[in-house]
Amino acid sequence: MLNPNILIVDDEEGMRFFLAEAMKKEGYGFTAASSGEDALEIYKKDACPIVILDVKMPGISGIETFERMREINPEVIAILITAHGLKEIPLKALDRGVYDYFNKPFDIKELRVVIKRAVERWRLKNEIKELRSNLEEKYSFEGIIGNSSKMKEVFSLMEKVKDVDVNVLLTGESGTGKELVARTIHFIGARSKCPFVGSAVLQYLTPCWRQSYSAMKRAHLQAHTNKNRAG
Repeated sequence: MLNPNILIVDDEEGMRFFLAEAMKKEGYGFTAASSGEDALEIYKKDACPIVILDVKMPGISGIETFERMREINPEVIAILITAHGLKEIPLKALDRGVYDYFNKPFDIKELRVVIKRAVERWRLKNEIKELRSNLEEKYSFEGIIGNSSKMKEVFSLMEKVKDVDVNVLLTGESGTGKELVARTIHFIGARSKCPFVGSAVLQYLTPCWRQSYSAMKRAHLQAHTNKNRAG
């Protein structure tokens, strides 16, 4: 995966040059802006995933610029530059996605580490998106074969429960596709952003219960076989 383009926003020319040189040495592409207003114009055309912002600038502040960028790209990773530490950074900005911050003057080694972590976070987000997209494509209605009236009824029930916060009980014989239906309900509905955890119920039963369950299953199968023979 290629490195992301990083947007540098600082009203001091010397700081922009310093940060730009640091990005070059690390192999990152970059765009520079001298104000929040210029940065937003650039961002509307190219929503860079990672942004380095000076907190205090003439006109629109770094915090306000970040807030407006979030309206364009809610997943923007912001790194702030401040002369007075957390005193200049509102708590709501930290809550809303500011990834990290630097105090002026800052150590170039520290800068490299934070940028590297931000890039890794961006890559991880992209990998998760791609994986989720693949899962959604795999576990969709199209992934379940069946045109009978019974299957259409199953599809209808799946559509009804996929976005409802209720427990769903799937029953049926082994090999009939219960797990596939469960995964599909998960990945096409409101639960898709949460992990899917599959487990076999039998592993939680005590040996005594397992024996009882196996005996009941054998008895059920025998009764079903006898009924067919009698018919």
